[in-house]
Amino acid sequence: LTIRPLDWLVLFGNLSQTRTPMLGLRNADGSSPTAPWRATQYEGGVRVSPAKKLWVTLSTYRIEQENVPEADTATGYYTYDGRNTSRGVELSVSGDVTDNWTLMGMYGYNWYTDRNIAPGEKGRDFERYPAHTFSFSTSYRFDWGFMEDVVIGGNYRFRSMSYATMRGSYVDKDLRFNPSHIFDVNVSMPLSKFGGSKDWILTFGVRNLFGEKYFESARHYYECLVGEPRTFEIGIRATF
Repeated sequence: LTIRPLDWLVLFGNLSQTRTPMLGLRNADGSSPTAPWRATQYEGGVRVSPAKKLWVTLSTYRIEQENVPEADTATGYYTYDGRNTSRGVELSVSGDVTDNWTLMGMYGYNWYTDRNIAPGEKGRDFERYPAHTFSFSTSYRFDWGFMEDVVIGGNYRFRSMSYATMRGSYVDKDLRFNPSHIFDVNVSMPLSKFGGSKDWILTFGVRNLFGEKYFESARHYYECLVGEPRTFEIGIRATF
């Protein structure tokens, strides 16, 4: 639901629910679980435009998961009474500062709770996901001299420490992912700079400029996907 009472003000809210069948899972007696894995998300926020082409957005969310499969180490089967909550706040700024300068910045805070663990016990409240994430990207188009229509840009991504889990459960303080800092750069220019058509754009970019070693995601603490290494890209874009 989105309401725009003023040109510079937007109020919004969202309610969504996902139900996932327990395909391939079995109870101790060999039967299949009937209740679905259920996730319900609540979100609300506000967007404000302090300038003509610039927007600031602030939102808060809460995600409740029920009937989450959890391993029963005693029987070797799963139980389906897992419950957890994620809640957080997101702040973003995006748009044009000037006709030639564009930026987008985003900050997110997340707190996770395993509601199957008693309050005060280890493993109830912990950083299953990075508690703090931040990204900032910007680009600038030159409009003078030989640099006219050349666009340069950069991007920075940060994720704070998080713990590697076993089927979503806290394991040990030493099983964790360190914070990561990723930088990207890119430049684009029309081929007319080299005698070609202005309708063809040459692009060049480097992702993970400094070769940061990090983990992108993990299913369990022993099943981790490493982040992308330093990667070079070159391409041509055309309009017809």
